[in-house]
Amino acid sequence: MSELTREQILGAQDRKIVQVATPEWGDGAFVFIRALTGAERDELEGANSAEAKEAEKEGRKPRDLRARFCAAFLCDSQGTPLFTLADVDSLTGKSGAVMTRVLIAGMKLNAMRERDIEELEKN
Repeated sequence: MSELTREQILGAQDRKIVQVATPEWGDGAFVFIRALTGAERDELEGANSAEAKEAEKEGRKPRDLRARFCAAFLCDSQGTPLFTLADVDSLTGKSGAVMTRVLIAGMKLNAMRERDIEELEKN
């Protein structure tokens, strides 16, 4: 094993794209999810943390966390995002089972843990 240089680190293709089966959306259907950049993850977690704090003040649970994360993870085969946070309301109407499957796969791909999500809900 060798020490990596700055150029090797910056040039590494470290953002994976994986396929997730979504048979509820069509026979043989699937979607792609992607690894987020550090900046994208910070933005997503920050937006969710802000929503969680606002919800706590109002005495309610945070809204649309599953859809927010799925919007960030879902992409085409090249890794181009399919949705933005502006699409979250549209995604909340989709099957909870499918969205949970995408969420779990995205969390695994992005090295997130369930307790990370729980922490966002608390803050």
